[in-house]
Amino acid sequence: MSDDPQIRWTNRIYPDGTWEANLYQFFTRVLPLLQHALPVPFSLDNNQMRNNTTTAHVALREAFANSLIHAAYTVRGNIVIDRYFDRIVLSNPGTMLVSMEEYYEGGHSVCRNPVIQKMFVFLGIGEKGGT
Repeated sequence: MSDDPQIRWTNRIYPDGTWEANLYQFFTRVLPLLQHALPVPFSLDNNQMRNNTTTAHVALREAFANSLIHAAYTVRGNIVIDRYFDRIVLSNPGTMLVSMEEYYEGGHSVCRNPVIQKMFVFLGIGEKGGT
């Protein structure tokens, strides 16, 4: 978020001994930081309660969960999230498990970590949409 090229990051989450440093805790620590950057218009739900979630919040949660589900944890690299003033870029180690043709065609999905995917599905965070 900094304009200063000397500042490598403005917020870094890493195993520093103050938390268990598991994948779920990483998700719950980082997601609010990401979503905080999104605008939240004032709206009420059907029960006249304030609604703080937009489709952008849901899409960001899904993209973040997918970056964790499809990361290649056995290769060198880290999950990196770059939050700029106009975009958020998520990257993870590993390559796609489908060809470029299948990717652009859509409807083809190969899960790299089905156990992690199942964990997110059980928590109501992920889906098995294959899109």
